[in-house]
Amino acid sequence: DPLAQEFVDWRNIGESTIRNSYQILSRGEPNLENELWRVSAQVINGAMTPEEAAQETQAGLDKWYTP
Repeated sequence: DPLAQEFVDWRNIGESTIRNSYQILSRGEPNLENELWRVSAQVINGAMTPEEAAQETQAGLDKWYTP
């Protein structure tokens, strides 16, 4: 499958990147990995504005992360 091979080949030409929402933001409570999925779906479905999603996500992050 040429398309699948192209995806596999990308691993050889790019540098690895950190997955912030998985590797860092999922450590606390609430789990921001899950929260990002939830609010993103609500924005896509029109149930929440991007601004509301950002406020909710920030509020969750503020509960456990201090820079």
